[in-house]
Amino acid sequence: MSWKGGLKHIFKLRGQPSSERRGWLTSYLLTFFLISCFPHHPELKLSDRISGFGKFYYKNRQKLISFNFLYYLDGLNSVFIKGILPSGKNFVSIYIENNSTKLFFPETKEFWEGRLEELSENLFGCLMNEDELIQDMRGIRRVSIFKIKKYFIGTSFPKEMEYVKENIAIKIKIFNFKIQRLFPSFEFDYDMYTSIDIDRVIKILER
Repeated sequence: MSWKGGLKHIFKLRGQPSSERRGWLTSYLLTFFLISCFPHHPELKLSDRISGFGKFYYKNRQKLISFNFLYYLDGLNSVFIKGILPSGKNFVSIYIENNSTKLFFPETKEFWEGRLEELSENLFGCLMNEDELIQDMRGIRRVSIFKIKKYFIGTSFPKEMEYVKENIAIKIKIFNFKIQRLFPSFEFDYDMYTSIDIDRVIKILER
């Protein structure tokens, strides 16, 4: 029965005992409340531009890296990630597209450019390329180093992913997402940044 049908039925019960009317009204209001509170997510297309908020967590025997992040996922083309400290400061901006990964550190005015495979192997001890990460974030890759633990209800969009091997654990949690028509500009003034090597990148991220 639709919500309109439910209301019509309640009005038809006006001549019935009050207990029956109260029972129907209570049932109708409870159903309406549950439907209203149930999370609704739009149907996603692979070309959609999606933004949201999440958390990254990495741990092994010697180190722990964790930070919240804003993300902007442009279909299957690229993803832009802003790492946020508990203070709210943006400590790293990551731009990933086909065959290229760029890291910008606003505080020290340093940047690194290379392949995600080099970064993931040196930092996490696992190999991952740009296309694989973008596909994982869209939940469309069947064979992946990440195990998708949860999806947003009614979608194939991952809510929680993890990679666990021996003494290494990587977790990515997505708290929300929305479809956006327009994205902010992700342009950087390279003249203001100093190029650094992978060793310097690891020192910055692990401090």
